[in-house]
Amino acid sequence: MYPIESFLQHTPRVKLMPAPTPLHPLHTPAPREDVSLWIKRDDMTGIGPGGNKIRSLEFILGEALEAGATKILASGPVQSNLCALTAAACARVDLPCELVINGDEPAHKEGNLLLAQLLGTKLHFLGPCDGDTRNRHMEELLNKYQSEGERPFAVRNGAATGRGALGYTSAVVELYHQCQELGLQGMTLFAPGGNGGVAAGLVYGNALMGNPFQLVIVSVEDDRSTLERHIRETIREAEKITGIPMEELGRQALAKAKETAALCDSLLKSYSGGYLGIWPVTLPAEGWESCEDMPGYSCKQTAALRAARAATVPSAVPSPETYTVAVTAGLAGVCETGDGTITFWAEDVPEGGIQMQVELLGPSASTADTGEDTLGDTVLEDTTL
Repeated sequence: MYPIESFLQHTPRVKLMPAPTPLHPLHTPAPREDVSLWIKRDDMTGIGPGGNKIRSLEFILGEALEAGATKILASGPVQSNLCALTAAACARVDLPCELVINGDEPAHKEGNLLLAQLLGTKLHFLGPCDGDTRNRHMEELLNKYQSEGERPFAVRNGAATGRGALGYTSAVVELYHQCQELGLQGMTLFAPGGNGGVAAGLVYGNALMGNPFQLVIVSVEDDRSTLERHIRETIREAEKITGIPMEELGRQALAKAKETAALCDSLLKSYSGGYLGIWPVTLPAEGWESCEDMPGYSCKQTAALRAARAATVPSAVPSPETYTVAVTAGLAGVCETGDGTITFWAEDVPEGGIQMQVELLGPSASTADTGEDTLGDTVLEDTTL
């Protein structure tokens, strides 16, 4: 079990939806014969009109109840899905809910407004105003209730907070196990990026689960730089809540490399060639050159590694301290050895140096030159890690 799975099992959470939501194959023709299309049915979250916000509200309302909240405040435009879902979720857990709406009160309510009214939600109509004005009014209302001795709790920023993002961190865990059960591998996830809450949860959860998926976030609101900033900020909030930084994956991978080393050392002694050891390799920010020899990657760097031979089989992980730099640059998960060298590829030139821990399998450096089929001595010392 990954640490994030343990955290999600024990953090405050309100059960609102039937989980897992279905993973259904699409019968739309795929772009290639070797591609299959699937859809994660998060329209079937079981509360009100359904949708992704329910996942976030499970954790947000869990925090509210843990804090002893006496009522929930949320804000949005007239037909806000978040507002309708917050009202429905509060009704499920018997918490009073009030909504702050930037718009005029209609003579006849319909859609999400009608649903909120039927659920007994108190509505505050501000008339036409922008989102900042609406949010300020919600904070003023929050302060008013606090001064009166109540314990109000506000659902802020469209639930795109560190706590709310845990909803889609949890969704990654859920989807990971569904794919395992269905035998699905090499999946690429396409998800929308609005205010960044869903995207942040997916990126964070995917990293902490060992990057089982390729992620493609499609911005539906902001430009790329703005969305990326929202995602980074929300992930930082989530890290503070869980106490698990994204760099935790680097530590897990290194621990796994040590475990693999021990296994190789005990199992491969009867084979020609075998586990040779782990070596640190530094990839400085300078020295990357453009390339076209690896599809999908624009640059590469070849570093010296005396123990490497063309016949050796390498695997490598970035150190915990430089893991974020490697991920941001899109460092390839594969590398290639030559005689005394090792080559790495990346989507972009890294913003800083990357420290790699390289594991080699194959004939030892001494016997590779002679052609003798003997096992290389294991070299695994903490001083090299």
